[in-house]
Order: sequence, then C-alpha cells, then structure tokens
Amino acid sequence: MGDDVKVYDYVKKYLPPRVVTALDNLSDLQQENLTEIRIRRNMPVAFVINNGTRFVDSSGSLSFSPSENVLTVSSAEFNEMFNRLCSYSIYSNMNNLKNGYIALENGSRVGVCSTAVYEDNSLVSVKDISSVNIRIPRQAVGCSRDVLNRVFADGVCSVIVAGKPSGGKTTLLRDMAKEISDGYNNEYKKVVMVDERNELAGKVGNEFTLKIGANTDVITGLNKANGIENAIRTMSPDVIVCDEIATQKELDEIRFGFSCGVKFMLSVHIGKKQDLYTKPIISDLLSTGEFEKIILLDDNYSAKILDAREIFNEIRRCSNNNSLVIDDGNIYDRKY
Repeated sequence: MGDDVKVYDYVKKYLPPRVVTALDNLSDLQQENLTEIRIRRNMPVAFVINNGTRFVDSSGSLSFSPSENVLTVSSAEFNEMFNRLCSYSIYSNMNNLKNGYIALENGSRVGVCSTAVYEDNSLVSVKDISSVNIRIPRQAVGCSRDVLNRVFADGVCSVIVAGKPSGGKTTLLRDMAKEISDGYNNEYKKVVMVDERNELAGKVGNEFTLKIGANTDVITGLNKANGIENAIRTMSPDVIVCDEIATQKELDEIRFGFSCGVKFMLSVHIGKKQDLYTKPIISDLLSTGEFEKIILLDDNYSAKILDAREIFNEIRRCSNNNSLVIDDGNIYDRKY
C-alpha cells in the first residue's frame, strides 16, 4: 500500500476500536480503494470502496445493505470519537465546524453534520453532531502522466480540473504538481501549493505525508485568497496549485497572479458537463483568457481534455443570443 499506509493508520487513531477492527479485516485491495468512512450516531457504519457503499457486520463481512448484525456506533463511542477528532477542543474547531468540516493534520477532511445555531441572523455555532464522513486522501504517483502528455505537450499552461466531489480532482492536481516540480520534460518548475485545508500535501508537523515534488513549497491553513497573494509576493512561483476555487476574492487574486506572469492549476466542483457553461465561477475564471485547458473527470476517473477558450466562446455566444441554449455541452437553437 506504500504511502497510503501512513494516511490510513493516522486516521484509525480517532476511530472507535470496533471500527478499527472492521477496517483491519478488509483485504489489502479493499483498504487501498477505501475513500470514505461514514459514521452516524447509533446507525450503521458505512465504508465507501471504489465509489460503492458497503456495510460491515459483526463478523467483518461486507454487504451492499445493512444486515441484522450490522456494525453500529453508540452515542458514547461517537462522542469520544468526535472529541478525538477535535483534539478535545470543539471551541478551537468552531470556525471549521460552522463550514461543515474538521481538517485533520494529515490532510484528511472530516465532513460533519450538525444543527446550526443562529443569533441575529448570524451563524455562531453548531450543536447536536449526528454524523461524520472521514475522507481518505490518496496518493497515486504517476496518475497524471497521460494527462500531462496531452495537456502540456507545448509546455506548462494554466488549467482547470473539474469534476464531482470525491471524483479524484485533488489526487490528480497533487500528482500534476509533483510531476512538473520534479522535472517534467526536463524542466523543473517552481510550484507553490496553497493548501488551505491541508488536503493536497498532508502536512503533519514539519513533514509531508504525501509526495508533492522536489521543487514544491506549501502554504498551509491560510485562506486561498491570502495564500495566493502571499505566494506571489514572497515565493516567485512559476505555478500556483490550489483546490476548490469558489469565491470572488480568490478570483481577484488569481487575476493578480496572471498579471504577474504566474500560471495556475486549480480545481472546481461540477456535477455534470453542463455546469461548465452555467456556473458563474467557471465563466469568471475563463473570462481571464489565461486558462488553456479544462480537464473534465468522469465517474470512472477518466479525463477528457477540453479547450477552455472554446468553452468560453460558447458561453458568450449563448449569452448574446437568447434563442440558443446549452444542454449537456451541446448548443441548440430554441427555434427548432
């Protein structure tokens, strides 16, 4: 299992002992393909393996539906696990919890479902935690080489990686950064990862649990907008890599970076290809004119390479002609 062993073992220390036992009973292949551990208070424990949900019973057997002997986590076990996930300080994690997650030191992100508490129309805290989803960051060294050969045939350019949540965007971005940092086509690019949630590099203390490349620097924990600004002003990067672009402030800093000659490799969430044409953040990114390719990941982690400028031209064409509509990436005339 290579470097995944570190990540996998690191996560286990937070879990109830019975869940750890169930994980240890998985085959090596199942452990390698484990991407999520979903734990709900007094409800069945679920493992996501190869994008499919599996339930485990008391004997350690996996099934597609809960059995009578399905493994569940009691409220007492759940509370102890959640306290460990928060390092026994829910208060210090409250800002992240209000955004629905906890970020562990090694790059694992824990999604949290809870009840929101508002005061004067402002979200001030959360309570009554009911479930968590522990996502396992994966290292797939070399997974980007085919994509790089198709996208960077004429040199490194700015790209957007688009796909569904848990669709492999972060894994692909990380490996792309590693490859160009390690001398892809005999050219060592200066790479800076702006790793707000510590998912790209998996930093624990002063060390990285994931391979990021010999010429890569990492800014961890800072919000992406400030991280991009700091990287540009202090690290003279050739390429900045960041995950999940979503806000206007981030977009403004990306524009600033382009004006300084920096290239970007970043990701965005989409549910289907149609979203490339309808999500405002994607249109705003493409309007810079700096992105050359969009790497669209499907449910099987396969990559389709799209021309970013062609996509933007199609968006503009439809916005200027009300009779045209885009459906699943195809343009139709409403008149016909």
